[in-house]
Amino acid sequence: MLLGVSHVEGTRPLVKEPPPLIQWRVRQPTPSPPPTPPPKQAPPASLPPPPFSQTPPPRNRQTPETSRAQSPFYSFKLKDVDGKPYDMGQLKGKVVLVVHTATACGLTPQFSGLQALVSDYGRKGFVVLGQPCNQFGAQNPENDAATKRHAVSNFGFTGTLLAKADVNGPDASPLFEWLRSETSGLLGSDFKWNFSKVRID
Repeated sequence: MLLGVSHVEGTRPLVKEPPPLIQWRVRQPTPSPPPTPPPKQAPPASLPPPPFSQTPPPRNRQTPETSRAQSPFYSFKLKDVDGKPYDMGQLKGKVVLVVHTATACGLTPQFSGLQALVSDYGRKGFVVLGQPCNQFGAQNPENDAATKRHAVSNFGFTGTLLAKADVNGPDASPLFEWLRSETSGLLGSDFKWNFSKVRID
């Protein structure tokens, strides 16, 4: 059995009507227009050339071979043990072992080792240049002829011997004055004893 809802005129019904439906709307943000790219700048106008070149002129670069060939070593004019002129310029392009020698020193047998270098490497441009000297203990008192004879007869030395000269002091050979200036170190510039050696290459 249905029970009806009585309705009295002039009154509101007992059953309330549902409230109106409320709709929610989420507003999307309005998209902003894309940024306008900055205007392109015109390339700078080319500058006029400077009144002079900013690049330094190329140097005359020296190769190691050129600098060696121009060394003062090759400018000396000396005399050999036979009294003949000896031009150091003939040694350009060669490896030279300069050694001051003596005939009566405990190191004199080093002539044998020096001769072995001449025998093994002489054909390849290796030169042993001996400078007899009497400054160290007066151990080379002989004259040039006797000095050469001693080296040849006792050790078969076939390298080059220069005329006897000092290697230190004011009367030193100009070659050895230059060598001392180039080889000075912790022990000073003077050569200390017989058979000191300097290689030039």
